[in-house]
Amino acid sequence: MGPRSIIQRVYDDEEQAEIEGIAEAMEVPIHLLVALNVMVDMMMGCSTMGLKTVCGEEGKINMLHLRIMDWHMPRLRRLMVELSYVRQPGGPVIASSLSYLGYVGVFTGVRPGLSMSINFRAHHGRYCVKQRMAYHKHQLQVMMGKRRSLSSYMRQILLASDAVLDQQLMEEYEDEEEDLKEYGGDDKTILEETEDSPFNMPILDYIQSPDGLCGISSTAAYLTFCTPETVIISEKDHRQAEVFSDNTALAVCNHDRADVHPAPGGNGRLELVDKSLQGQRRNYFHLSMNRQVALETMRKRALEAKERRRMQRNQDGNMASLATANSSQAINFSDVVTISQHPIVCHEDTHYIAIMDPARGRIVWRMGYS
Repeated sequence: MGPRSIIQRVYDDEEQAEIEGIAEAMEVPIHLLVALNVMVDMMMGCSTMGLKTVCGEEGKINMLHLRIMDWHMPRLRRLMVELSYVRQPGGPVIASSLSYLGYVGVFTGVRPGLSMSINFRAHHGRYCVKQRMAYHKHQLQVMMGKRRSLSSYMRQILLASDAVLDQQLMEEYEDEEEDLKEYGGDDKTILEETEDSPFNMPILDYIQSPDGLCGISSTAAYLTFCTPETVIISEKDHRQAEVFSDNTALAVCNHDRADVHPAPGGNGRLELVDKSLQGQRRNYFHLSMNRQVALETMRKRALEAKERRRMQRNQDGNMASLATANSSQAINFSDVVTISQHPIVCHEDTHYIAIMDPARGRIVWRMGYS
């Protein structure tokens, strides 16, 4: 992973201070924690899906963010932690993340109005030798603490002040005034004590803009963002990205959309476009394809089962047609949990599974695996 002398710090001073504090408290050499922080977002597998879901007893419909964290390093399972962020000591929680102990970036997180995650992407700077060299130079500079890692950018997005998202944060707490008083405030102004945003545009624009997150220098990855209404997936390369969005469902594992196409015969199966791929890389893409097909097939079956139940409740064919387009594409929360437990999706390398609700800004379901 490189000489200890060059792996001594990360780019951001606040994150560096946290790492130094953790290293001192745990009596761990700082280069090991820095290595963990600059390498994780280059190596993780993972599967992710945004799904329109019926949430809660009131039947509210919004997007949920299903996150399956996979990594072929079983010892890290014991280091899995859930973190809560506040803007001042003792203040209310403004965001949460799932991470490994000692890791200060964000690869899975949620705040009111937005959830986010990072998946490993094998493709990077593949268009010419110059691009590949620039990409690997960037990786080296991240390891030396001279450039910000992708997970550090995601942390900025999770915690930065933003007019739209902070308004959703205050709305989330509007029925909890008594709780806010316990934090030392008489009203919601305690939630408004923020630093200036590091971005020159609203966060929801920043994550999709070529002048924002899509255009920064970074590790190649698949980035997933969910708002209460939309799922956004970015196939991020070194300095560019392809962005896709949908208001019903999207899944991403560890292959590009352009890597696959529907297999002959239908049935939702996929096959590789490049038939010349061999060995480990071909197997890796096949595993990724199988996970995506499992996610999408399970959702389709959940929708079909929901429709059959609705038809049974409404024997009159005219009554059955009253389902709205919005509700007809939303599955139940229990279906999302069932999808997460599919044996192709949840396998021997799975460390943790979580369901995040961007409308509430909370992790609403989680399960760890030993």
